[in-house]
Order: sequence, then structure tokens, then C-alpha cells
Amino acid sequence: MPKRGRPRTLSLSPEKMVELGKEMVAYVKDPKNKCIHLSEFYTILKGYTYDQWTSLLQCPEIIPYYEQALRIVGLKYINGTINNSIAQRFLRIYFPDLKRAEDEKILFEHQLKLQSDMLINEKVEQGLSAVLNQIKQRQDSLRIVEIKPSNDK
Repeated sequence: MPKRGRPRTLSLSPEKMVELGKEMVAYVKDPKNKCIHLSEFYTILKGYTYDQWTSLLQCPEIIPYYEQALRIVGLKYINGTINNSIAQRFLRIYFPDLKRAEDEKILFEHQLKLQSDMLINEKVEQGLSAVLNQIKQRQDSLRIVEIKPSNDK
């Protein structure tokens, strides 16, 4: 029967968080470690799950080390240490400012397209309205014409 209750939580003292952060930076800096993703450090070396790791990242003591480690791994993708075919996929992970800039560009282009589509729809509606008004005027003018009886008796 499975155990029930609250899930296990992970908490470290601020000192342990700093120690973990320094260890992470040292690990990714070490040239003998071909670290291509930080999960190699936190999952393989330290044994943390992704959820545990993300909860650890809520602690301010580890953030400077985490960001430094991210950039160190990211530089491996830029300087050619990592094959280009895989590097392109991971740049957004290691460079959040790149991700933010790309997301803003995509959002801007999407908004431009929406505005353009709205203008096109508005012009189409105006054109259709004009055509329908002409048809209505033509129908109205045809109703006004009286049919005169012919005097051919």
C-alpha cells in the first residue's frame, strides 16, 4: 500500500545553499566535466529530482551561483565545445535575456499581424458594405420605376 501524507520537502540552511552553489560552479568550470546541462550536476551528482531542484532555486543564497553556472555552461554552446546542432536548441535555456528578446520579438510580430489582419478585415467589411449598399440602391431604384400600360389597343 502506498504511503500517504505530505510529500517530502527539501530544505537546506543558507550556509549549505552557498556551499552547494560553490560546488555547482566548480563542477561546471572543471574542464574534465563535459557538463552540457545543469541537470548533470543536480540529478546525477547530487541526486535531486527536478522538483526538488526548482524548490532549492527559490532560496536567494543559491541564485548567484546558479546564474553563474548557467552562463558557464551556456558559453560551451557558444564557443563550439558543444555540437552546433544541439547548441541552438539550448541557447534559450542558458541565456534568459536571449529568450526574453526572442519572445518579445515574436509577440511584437504577432501583434503586428493581428493589427494588419484587423485593418484588412475592416477594409473588406467596408468594401462589402459599399457593394451591398449599391445593390440595395439599385434594387430600390428598380422598384420606383413604374410600369406604364401600353396603348396598343
